[in-house]
Amino acid sequence: MLTFHRSFLSAAALTSLLMGASAIASVSIDFVDHERFTDLGDHPGQYDRNLEILKGSFVDNIGPCLAEGERVEITVHNVDLAGFYQYWRPGPGVREMRDIDLPRIDLQYTHFSADGTIIAEGSERVADLNYLHRGTQRRVGRPETLRYEKDMIQRWSKKTFCDD
Repeated sequence: MLTFHRSFLSAAALTSLLMGASAIASVSIDFVDHERFTDLGDHPGQYDRNLEILKGSFVDNIGPCLAEGERVEITVHNVDLAGFYQYWRPGPGVREMRDIDLPRIDLQYTHFSADGTIIAEGSERVADLNYLHRGTQRRVGRPETLRYEKDMIQRWSKKTFCDD
């Protein structure tokens, strides 16, 4: 079992820390039985890298939405990356992107207040049925690793944890 943890400081939390208080909002991610996930990449060498990218995306998008002292614990039960790896093709891995091979992440989350009470909790299958139609693939420059999954996590995090 891999467990990841990273803390973020909002401007207010940083000010509090500088003044002696220690109120940090945090996000922890636990990937349960990741060896059994549906699709973590094209080969075992990518699995750890992709878990790190997914973890970072959750932390980067949820952390800034939390108030001082709040924390979110996420347990990821399955990941299915966008596209389908065409293992029969020679050369570097080729992923074919089709509407039916959408990115999905099955997870449970608990959002705690600064005093430890539960603000919200739930189990969700985070998925993006329209991942090919959002313009994500039109980014200019070097291809971004897991761009569809990052965009999906960003939208889910904003909807679930931000007050916008």
